[in-house]
Amino acid sequence: MSGKILSNITIKGESRSYINCLYALLTAAGMFSMPKYMLSGMTGMAFKFTIHNKLLPSSVDMYNPWENWRAVDTLGIYSEVFSGSIHNPTFPLYKKEALRKIKQTIDDGKAVIAWGLNQPLYYLICGYDDVDRVFFFKYIHDDENDVMLYDNFGFVNQGDWSYQLVGDSIHKDIRDIYRASFQIAIDEWEAEYKVNPEYASGRSAYRNLINALKTGDVHDFGPYHIMETYIKSKHEIHMYMQEVIKELPQLKQAAELYRHVAGIYQNISSLSVAKSFIEDRKFVPTLVELFEIALKKEEAAVRELKIYINEIMGNSAINPTRLKDI
Repeated sequence: MSGKILSNITIKGESRSYINCLYALLTAAGMFSMPKYMLSGMTGMAFKFTIHNKLLPSSVDMYNPWENWRAVDTLGIYSEVFSGSIHNPTFPLYKKEALRKIKQTIDDGKAVIAWGLNQPLYYLICGYDDVDRVFFFKYIHDDENDVMLYDNFGFVNQGDWSYQLVGDSIHKDIRDIYRASFQIAIDEWEAEYKVNPEYASGRSAYRNLINALKTGDVHDFGPYHIMETYIKSKHEIHMYMQEVIKELPQLKQAAELYRHVAGIYQNISSLSVAKSFIEDRKFVPTLVELFEIALKKEEAAVRELKIYINEIMGNSAINPTRLKDI
């Protein structure tokens, strides 16, 4: 086959860029039918909370691309993630194999997730043409496909190149998926940083956020991009947990705490900001107070998740094959 374009790919910007791409890929392939907030929660992506000490906009997508493998594996779906630097001597070999794998995946009817060609966001490769030696790809809200030369594969706006292929799936009990997502939530909260110490994670991210606001040493539009993303993420967690407690009522307290967190972020979204930090510094005392409350609420919510997970794993009477029945 000399070319193919998947015509049923639509990416909507309702979440972080990775989830927007994964949702478009899986729904187009008939592999996921729930709302997007469920995908964000089930993969653990909604629980990612990373913030640079100067509030750079790259904060929201700055993590190891191998974590995308864990996210998809949580769903019971096979995937492969490849990543590296164009400066590695072996890059031409990986590039040659990437072109083959991406085209084969598209021939099989699935798009491919890739990182940051001309902006620090994930995008979908949804077609190719061997005659013109180009890939067709889409970012959020793109109605028409953009074009990337095969020769330009691997050149990225920021960080290393990476792409992810999705394969077949197995049936996985929804309660097991929930539990796997809670472990990711705990890991994200406890992690000190992602990629490098400037990008703090979880509870440490709140320290970066509060300190940056107090000092005023921040990126021009970074704070606004970060808040827009995390306002959505916190709402996704709230909606996700409302579904979770239908199967796992033991987590009602955690769900209630996450509801409070989402409410705090909703209050932040209602502030009449000018989107100029110099003009908006008058909101800093209010923001610091709200983020300190959110930090305490999230700490308490994660504590509830830990108690639940520890009770399951610490019960020696439990047969691991029967976890789904608990």
